[in-house]
Amino acid sequence: MQKRRLGTIVALAVLGMGGVATAAAGDHYLATYGGTGGAYFLDTVSHGFMVGFHGRYGGYNDAVAWIEQDGAEGGLHGGTGGIEYRLSCPSGWITHGIYGRAGGYVDQLGSICIQQSTQSEQYTSAKGGSGGAYFEERCSPGEGAVGLQGRSGGYVDQLGLVCNANGR
Repeated sequence: MQKRRLGTIVALAVLGMGGVATAAAGDHYLATYGGTGGAYFLDTVSHGFMVGFHGRYGGYNDAVAWIEQDGAEGGLHGGTGGIEYRLSCPSGWITHGIYGRAGGYVDQLGSICIQQSTQSEQYTSAKGGSGGAYFEERCSPGEGAVGLQGRSGGYVDQLGLVCNANGR
């Protein structure tokens, strides 16, 4: 498994080259996990925070996208194979981190949810295969996930979160 860190400056430079999202003041890019194949993507919610993921999985995560607080879903990044899934935080909770397994691809993915008023955490189930090495990554205290960054082609090659204290 390869762990990559993208600083805000690097991510902003990529946005200038045709990313699908607009960087906002205070965005914090977490480490990405997985391989180096596929094309780079950056995709953020329109309003509020993420509350989970939807996508497709088999032995790997074939495709992934965000779910935001109002129920809107982002467009899928990745391929068309696998079984559809939806992983959502409980009502009133937001995505604060991700966990799973990754090697050359993102093998397995789950959401770490947080209740903002109490800072209690809860993990969703994880979807995908059992290959790769375990990873777990959280937004900084006081932040929630507002988007996804990574690489995708026929599968989700690499994935990380974009965090912000203020949402969108």
